[in-house]
Amino acid sequence: MYDLVIRNGKVVTEKGVQDADIGIQNGLIMEISESISQSAKTEKDANGQYVFPGVVDVHVHLNEPGRVYWEGFETGSQMLAAGGTTTFVDMPLNGIPSTITKQDLLDKATLGEEKSIVDFGLWGGLVPGNLEDLAPLSKAGCLGFKAFLSPTGNKEFESVGDKDLIEGMDRIAELGKVLALHAESGPMTTFLTEQKKESSN
Repeated sequence: MYDLVIRNGKVVTEKGVQDADIGIQNGLIMEISESISQSAKTEKDANGQYVFPGVVDVHVHLNEPGRVYWEGFETGSQMLAAGGTTTFVDMPLNGIPSTITKQDLLDKATLGEEKSIVDFGLWGGLVPGNLEDLAPLSKAGCLGFKAFLSPTGNKEFESVGDKDLIEGMDRIAELGKVLALHAESGPMTTFLTEQKKESSN
Protein backbone atom coordinates (compact mmCIF):
# COMPACT_ATOMS: atom_id res chain seq x y z
CA MET A 1 0.00 0.00 0.00
CA TYR A 2 1.35 3.43 -0.97
CA ASP A 3 1.22 6.34 1.45
CA LEU A 4 -0.23 8.55 -1.28
CA VAL A 5 -1.53 8.13 -4.80
CA ILE A 6 -2.19 11.18 -6.96
CA ARG A 7 -4.64 10.09 -9.66
CA ASN A 8 -5.69 11.38 -13.07
CA GLY A 9 -3.18 14.22 -13.30
CA LYS A 10 -1.36 15.60 -16.30
CA VAL A 11 2.10 14.67 -15.07
CA VAL A 12 4.99 16.79 -16.31
CA THR A 13 8.30 14.90 -16.64
CA GLU A 14 11.52 15.39 -18.57
CA LYS A 15 9.90 13.38 -21.39
CA GLY A 16 6.80 15.55 -21.69
CA VAL A 17 3.24 15.56 -20.33
CA GLN A 18 1.32 12.34 -19.75
CA ASP A 19 -2.01 11.42 -18.17
CA ALA A 20 -0.90 9.33 -15.22
CA ASP A 21 -1.13 8.34 -11.58
CA ILE A 22 1.75 8.82 -9.15
CA GLY A 23 2.48 6.43 -6.27
CA ILE A 24 4.40 7.80 -3.31
CA GLN A 25 5.93 5.88 -0.39
CA ASN A 26 8.01 7.36 2.45
CA GLY A 27 8.18 10.70 0.62
CA LEU A 28 9.59 9.15 -2.58
CA ILE A 29 7.90 8.72 -5.96
CA MET A 30 7.83 4.96 -6.49
CA GLU A 31 5.66 4.70 -9.59
CA ILE A 32 4.32 6.80 -12.44
CA SER A 33 1.92 4.91 -14.70
CA GLU A 34 -1.33 5.26 -16.63
CA SER A 35 -3.27 3.57 -13.84
CA ILE A 36 -2.09 2.45 -10.41
CA SER A 37 -4.23 -0.39 -9.10
CA GLN A 38 -2.55 -0.45 -5.71
CA SER A 39 -4.48 1.26 -2.91
CA ALA A 40 -3.11 4.05 -0.74
CA LYS A 41 -3.58 5.50 2.72
CA THR A 42 -4.42 8.82 1.04
CA GLU A 43 -5.60 9.49 -2.50
CA LYS A 44 -5.81 12.83 -4.32
CA ASP A 45 -7.74 13.41 -7.54
CA ALA A 46 -5.77 15.72 -9.84
CA ASN A 47 -8.23 15.49 -12.73
CA GLY A 48 -7.73 18.46 -15.06
CA GLN A 49 -4.63 19.62 -13.20
CA TYR A 50 -0.95 19.61 -14.10
CA VAL A 51 1.39 17.91 -11.64
CA PHE A 52 4.90 19.39 -11.74
CA PRO A 53 8.11 18.52 -9.91
CA GLY A 54 8.70 20.98 -7.09
CA VAL A 55 11.08 23.86 -7.80
CA VAL A 56 14.26 24.11 -5.70
CA ASP A 57 15.47 27.73 -5.49
CA VAL A 58 19.01 27.92 -4.09
CA HIS A 59 19.26 31.74 -4.11
CA VAL A 60 16.61 33.34 -1.91
CA HIS A 61 16.81 36.43 0.33
CA LEU A 62 14.25 36.35 3.16
CA ASN A 63 16.05 38.90 5.36
CA GLU A 64 15.06 37.46 8.72
CA PRO A 65 15.84 38.10 11.52
CA GLY A 66 16.01 41.86 11.63
CA ARG A 67 14.55 42.91 8.29
CA VAL A 68 11.29 41.00 8.12
CA TYR A 69 9.67 44.19 6.75
CA TRP A 70 11.64 43.56 3.54
CA GLU A 71 10.51 39.93 3.34
CA GLY A 72 10.52 37.20 5.97
CA PHE A 73 10.03 33.45 6.18
CA GLU A 74 6.25 33.62 6.49
CA THR A 75 5.33 35.77 3.49
CA GLY A 76 8.35 34.74 1.44
CA SER A 77 7.67 31.02 1.76
CA GLN A 78 4.00 31.60 0.89
CA MET A 79 4.99 33.31 -2.35
CA LEU A 80 7.54 30.59 -3.12
CA ALA A 81 4.90 27.90 -2.59
CA ALA A 82 2.43 29.78 -4.80
CA GLY A 83 5.00 29.64 -7.60
CA GLY A 84 5.62 25.91 -7.21
CA THR A 85 8.76 26.05 -5.05
CA THR A 86 8.96 23.25 -2.52
CA THR A 87 12.49 23.94 -1.22
CA PHE A 88 14.61 27.09 -0.98
CA VAL A 89 18.07 27.93 0.32
CA ASP A 90 18.29 31.31 2.02
CA MET A 91 21.28 33.61 1.54
CA PRO A 92 23.21 34.77 4.63
CA LEU A 93 23.70 38.49 4.19
CA ASN A 94 20.53 40.50 4.79
CA GLY A 95 19.58 39.39 8.28
CA ILE A 96 20.53 41.20 11.46
CA PRO A 97 22.67 39.44 12.43
CA SER A 98 23.88 37.96 9.17
CA THR A 99 24.41 34.18 9.13
CA ILE A 100 28.14 34.12 9.85
CA THR A 101 28.36 32.04 13.05
CA LYS A 102 26.93 28.72 14.17
CA GLN A 103 24.57 30.45 16.60
CA ASP A 104 23.33 32.81 13.87
CA LEU A 105 22.59 29.74 11.72
CA LEU A 106 20.75 27.91 14.51
CA ASP A 107 18.71 30.99 15.41
CA LYS A 108 17.73 31.53 11.78
CA ALA A 109 16.85 27.85 11.36
CA THR A 110 14.55 28.08 14.39
CA LEU A 111 12.71 31.02 12.81
CA GLY A 112 12.42 29.12 9.55
CA GLU A 113 11.02 26.03 11.27
CA GLU A 114 8.41 28.19 12.99
CA LYS A 115 7.35 30.23 9.97
CA SER A 116 8.19 28.62 6.63
CA ILE A 117 5.51 26.55 4.93
CA VAL A 118 8.01 24.82 2.60
CA ASP A 119 11.34 23.04 3.14
CA PHE A 120 14.48 25.16 3.32
CA GLY A 121 18.23 25.17 3.79
CA LEU A 122 20.62 27.97 4.76
CA TRP A 123 23.82 29.44 3.34
CA GLY A 124 26.56 30.61 5.69
CA GLY A 125 28.80 33.60 5.11
CA LEU A 126 32.53 34.09 4.59
CA VAL A 127 33.37 37.57 5.91
CA PRO A 128 36.45 39.23 7.41
CA GLY A 129 37.40 37.56 10.69
CA ASN A 130 35.14 34.50 10.64
CA LEU A 131 37.49 31.81 9.29
CA GLU A 132 37.19 29.88 12.55
CA ASP A 133 33.40 29.91 12.20
CA LEU A 134 33.37 28.06 8.87
CA ALA A 135 33.75 24.53 10.26
CA PRO A 136 31.10 25.02 13.00
CA LEU A 137 28.73 26.51 10.42
CA SER A 138 29.29 23.53 8.14
CA LYS A 139 28.82 21.02 10.96
CA ALA A 140 25.62 22.78 12.05
CA GLY A 141 24.16 22.24 8.59
CA CYS A 142 24.79 25.19 6.29
CA LEU A 143 24.74 24.00 2.69
CA GLY A 144 27.41 26.34 1.32
CA PHE A 145 29.05 29.72 1.80
CA LYS A 146 28.63 33.16 0.24
CA ALA A 147 31.20 35.96 -0.01
CA PHE A 148 31.70 39.29 -1.79
CA LEU A 149 34.80 40.97 -3.23
CA SER A 150 32.95 44.23 -3.93
CA PRO A 151 31.14 46.40 -1.34
CA THR A 152 27.92 44.73 -0.21
CA GLY A 153 26.03 47.81 0.95
CA ASN A 154 25.40 45.91 4.19
CA LYS A 155 27.56 46.69 7.23
CA GLU A 156 26.53 43.35 8.80
CA PHE A 157 28.11 41.42 5.91
CA GLU A 158 31.33 43.03 4.71
CA SER A 159 33.29 42.07 1.61
CA VAL A 160 36.22 39.74 2.18
CA GLY A 161 39.88 40.58 1.52
CA ASP A 162 42.25 38.53 -0.61
CA LYS A 163 43.98 36.75 2.30
CA ASP A 164 40.73 35.69 4.00
CA LEU A 165 39.29 34.71 0.63
CA ILE A 166 42.20 32.39 -0.25
CA GLU A 167 42.27 30.77 3.17
CA GLY A 168 38.48 30.62 3.27
CA MET A 169 38.34 28.85 -0.09
CA ASP A 170 40.84 26.26 1.15
CA ARG A 171 38.85 25.62 4.31
CA ILE A 172 35.52 25.48 2.47
CA ALA A 173 36.96 22.96 0.00
CA GLU A 174 38.22 20.82 2.89
CA LEU A 175 34.70 20.90 4.36
CA GLY A 176 33.28 19.63 1.08
CA LYS A 177 31.16 22.74 0.59
CA VAL A 178 30.84 25.30 -2.21
CA LEU A 179 31.57 29.01 -2.21
CA ALA A 180 29.23 31.34 -4.10
CA LEU A 181 31.30 34.44 -4.78
CA HIS A 182 30.36 37.90 -6.00
CA ALA A 183 33.68 38.31 -7.81
CA GLU A 184 33.20 41.84 -9.14
CA SER A 185 36.12 44.24 -8.70
CA GLY A 186 35.50 46.45 -5.67
CA PRO A 187 37.36 49.51 -7.03
CA MET A 188 35.67 49.17 -10.41
CA THR A 189 32.13 48.84 -9.08
CA THR A 190 32.69 51.75 -6.69
CA PHE A 191 34.04 53.93 -9.51
CA LEU A 192 31.16 53.07 -11.84
CA THR A 193 28.60 53.68 -9.09
CA GLU A 194 30.00 57.14 -8.40
CA GLN A 195 30.15 57.88 -12.12
CA LYS A 196 26.50 56.90 -12.51
CA LYS A 197 25.47 59.06 -9.56
CA GLU A 198 27.29 62.09 -11.01
CA SER A 199 25.71 61.63 -14.44
CA SER A 200 22.25 61.41 -12.88
CA ASN A 201 22.57 64.82 -11.15
